[in-house]
Amino acid sequence: MSLCFIHGAALPDPAGLLSGAGQQTRFLRVGAAADLERPEVEVLLAAAVAGVAGALRDGPPGPLAIRSVSATQRPRQRPPA
Repeated sequence: MSLCFIHGAALPDPAGLLSGAGQQTRFLRVGAAADLERPEVEVLLAAAVAGVAGALRDGPPGPLAIRSVSATQRPRQRPPA
């Protein structure tokens, strides 16, 4: 299993835990739940959360909108009569 950090390239990673070579995204391979309790992983997770803490809000969740846009979507088939 792995954890994906969308802005992982901007995270400090002195232990070299993050993998990936993209301009923005990095990921952390996790073999077991106990891996998340390692001190260097906790520091990495805290840095990731600190970077977005201002974007999170308290209160009930907002509305959910799921949209599918596909130019090549087949027309719906009608069930046999």
